[in-house]
Amino acid sequence: MTSTPPPSETDTSATWQPATRWIWDDGEPTPRNAWRCFRRRFAADKGGTALLRVTADTRYVVFVNGTRIGHGPVRAFGDRWPVDTWDIWWHLREYKWNTVAVLVAHHGVATFQSLPGRGGLLAELDLGWGIVGTDSKWEVATHGGHDPRAPRISPQLAFTENVDGAWQPDWTDGGDAHEGTYPNGVEAGWAPATEIAAPGEGPWSTLVPRSIPPLQEEIVAPVAVRSVERVRQWAESWTVDVRATFDPTSPAHANPSAYGGYLLTALTLAEQGPARPVTVGLPLTTTLPRLRGIAVDGRHWDIEELAPGPADLRTLDLELDAGPHWLALDVSMYDHGYPLPLLLDGADLTHPWDPEAPTPFVALGPIGDPNPAFDRPLAHPTRPEVTPTPQVSSAVAALTATRDQGAVPLPAATIPAALVATTSVYGQVVHPREQDPLTADVTGLTRGEPVVLPDGGDVSIVLDLGIEASGFVIVDLDAPAGTIVDVYGFEYIDGVRRQETTAMDNTLRYRTRAGRQRYESPVRRGLRYLQLVVRRDAAAPGPVTLHEVAVRNSHYPTGPAEDAGEFAASDGLLTEIWEMSRRTVIACMEDTFVDCPVYEQAFWVGDTYSSARFASSLFDVAPLIERSLRLVPGSKGQTPLLGSQVPSGWTNVIPAWTFFWVLACDEHARRTGDATFARDLLPEAVAALDAFAEHLDANGLLSIEAWNLLDWAPMDQPNAGIVTHQNALFVMALDAAAGLADRAQPGGGVELAGDLRARAEALRAAIATHLWSPEREAFIDAIHADGARSDVISVQTQMFAHLAGVGSEPQRRRTRALVVDPPSELVQIGSPWMSIFRYDVLEAAGRADVALADLRRDYGAMIEAGAVTCWEMFPAPDREWPTRSHCHAWSAAPASFLPAVVLGIRLLDGGTRVEIAPHPGDLVWARGAVPLPGGGRVEVAWARDGAALDLQVAAPTGVEVTVREPHGFTTSVRLREPLP
Repeated sequence: MTSTPPPSETDTSATWQPATRWIWDDGEPTPRNAWRCFRRRFAADKGGTALLRVTADTRYVVFVNGTRIGHGPVRAFGDRWPVDTWDIWWHLREYKWNTVAVLVAHHGVATFQSLPGRGGLLAELDLGWGIVGTDSKWEVATHGGHDPRAPRISPQLAFTENVDGAWQPDWTDGGDAHEGTYPNGVEAGWAPATEIAAPGEGPWSTLVPRSIPPLQEEIVAPVAVRSVERVRQWAESWTVDVRATFDPTSPAHANPSAYGGYLLTALTLAEQGPARPVTVGLPLTTTLPRLRGIAVDGRHWDIEELAPGPADLRTLDLELDAGPHWLALDVSMYDHGYPLPLLLDGADLTHPWDPEAPTPFVALGPIGDPNPAFDRPLAHPTRPEVTPTPQVSSAVAALTATRDQGAVPLPAATIPAALVATTSVYGQVVHPREQDPLTADVTGLTRGEPVVLPDGGDVSIVLDLGIEASGFVIVDLDAPAGTIVDVYGFEYIDGVRRQETTAMDNTLRYRTRAGRQRYESPVRRGLRYLQLVVRRDAAAPGPVTLHEVAVRNSHYPTGPAEDAGEFAASDGLLTEIWEMSRRTVIACMEDTFVDCPVYEQAFWVGDTYSSARFASSLFDVAPLIERSLRLVPGSKGQTPLLGSQVPSGWTNVIPAWTFFWVLACDEHARRTGDATFARDLLPEAVAALDAFAEHLDANGLLSIEAWNLLDWAPMDQPNAGIVTHQNALFVMALDAAAGLADRAQPGGGVELAGDLRARAEALRAAIATHLWSPEREAFIDAIHADGARSDVISVQTQMFAHLAGVGSEPQRRRTRALVVDPPSELVQIGSPWMSIFRYDVLEAAGRADVALADLRRDYGAMIEAGAVTCWEMFPAPDREWPTRSHCHAWSAAPASFLPAVVLGIRLLDGGTRVEIAPHPGDLVWARGAVPLPGGGRVEVAWARDGAALDLQVAAPTGVEVTVREPHGFTTSVRLREPLP
């Protein structure tokens, strides 16, 4: 067997055609939440080559002789499916039998990171003297310890996990056993793999080498113990996937659905006797509405009538007689797919009419089309009003009265087992029935020492990792068989309060086998605080010893320290703010930039402009930036306007995000001087802008129905009509596309660049003519679809109008003044995401002092509140919690602003020229560095003595350095020895 060698990873036009085949088992092609185990035994002769090329749908973890090698593939669209290469030679046993094993987790549902494909594994091991490729000689088994009923984490992500460690713990290492060791050539539970497709067939039409290096990994151990408690769980818990129940199309998309319907079940008290207390608990119900109400035996309560508990828990206390009692949950709603947990004490859940049913739940509905508003290319999050119809109410009343399935005049069916998890780990961990402080020293976990847990009931430990980690939870323990370990990650503690992940189920459950064992989750999670709840099996007593609880932190490689950015200043607060921003960027660099490591882990297209700016001031991450930007046009099959997050099953368009993508493409081409990148992306950018041009109205303004978002602030940004900031960004995107044309075809792109600039100029004029308010002397936020002119004036709208060069010179002076010193009656900037754009205006206006003052105030407040990474939002006194996400890439503006302004480092012409123009402000000294594309960095250090500034600069040989003396200073410049 021969194979064509893989092309260079930097050759973006290259493809790979291996001499091997895709494999799976002989079951369902696209199973929900499936874990499949594959392995191949082979003999390794002495040599020096063993390259394993591997990919899978949806994600894989590869092992060699039981050692974890890595995970993948990177997120992608099926028409360019990525293949990873791992050098495994040093893990092989020479002249012995070896095992390559691959765990494939196939989601079977759309997420914000992946589209549904089909289950598959493709691998090829090149040993130099021969190829071992995937075929029917590989073995496959369903992972018998994985419960596929584990609930969705959130609409953005795939599934939690519920794993029994007793299932074939050594399946990844066959020892020195060869293929003939077992009867019929395979171990019990294993079968020959099924060949399902040749390369190029199936949904993976083109195979391409991974264009970025493997992610950097390090083990992050806890640095402190925040609490130790004895806890008691609820008697029963369940989690239902309601969206998948009522919208059967939902596996194929991640769009919201809207429907009317009920979940029905019975609360059963088996023992005869007087009425007894029963408590129903409903977590995750109010922060993102999950339930409208609940009815028991015909009596109805709205969700807000239930007793509030910690976080978003609602409870209902009842007194019920023996026998069955109807429980109806009103789930008529706008539903994006958040999990629905249910907790119960004092009764059992039973099926209303079929004791042999696989679950105790009956679905009544859906009433109405479950997806009426979102199956279109301009989908946006308008929330349709969903109300139960009288028909639904009467059906529930009939069921309550008769408990007779035949009385149901509407669709009613038992919810299948695949959509019902038999536990809610989130509910049990976050909302225990009882909790009491426990005197137990578990601080050994922070020192790498084993800790023996006290005997008795369940023990809960909250550990502080000290940083925002993003990766894979590790638990190493010695325990009796059947011990349950529940793990939950969250981000924030404020004194005695803690903020739960109320929009997601950030948990896992592991059940032990007897003895010492180590479990490493294959599911990526973000967290700062790790809560571990150990629940003993009364039937298997014995000590539980924790040896390690940690996270394998995983992020894009930051490169050698000598090439990385640095910053320090005489004001220690600025140094701390820069370091907080650096940690944020690292936590949000995966196989693309992601918005946050906890809630979504999604590549939001608009965020890339700022994320790339910030990251480039810290590290040489040009391959990550390029990969992220090249991924975006893959969404044009969903909408020609390009998706707001990719690859994603949620089809929606935020026009500003596409415009920011064009800006980011031009910025990357400028930063790197990469003409090939500019040539490749130019037609994609022009096509997207042309698609938006079809939505210009008679006045030449963009008028569109879409998700017209810019900032989390009370701006007037309607989802239909003319939005001013959007039109200004359209101008900037047209100018940026012209810049791409200049770089793509020097001298030959004049006509296209000129046309794009002419279109930008026409749009500028239209904005100035139609969106200026002479009375307010400012640009209004919008003109609504009905023609009504907005009376809202926001700083954001003035800011982007100014950055786009809109208006006459008097108008531009006015918009600049409104950004530099915004009156209180204007809508103010609502998130750190907008900071870098305001800083740009302030710096250009010669008011870097204002930017520094705002930066100290806003980011200093985060640090004072205990932040270790930058928050998604600025703290505000009117919110219960200061922000949702406590680590958000779009917020890390100080990472680029401080070196660019305080140190004054500006890279020009792809880093071949550098301009140094420091802004000392009120600082006594500052020093730091900015990396150059392709390696190396520029270093700057300055110190002041009154009006005298001593400035030192070092740059690699061949980099031209220009120094601009700051106003009011006499500067002495020393060019240090060129850096190697």
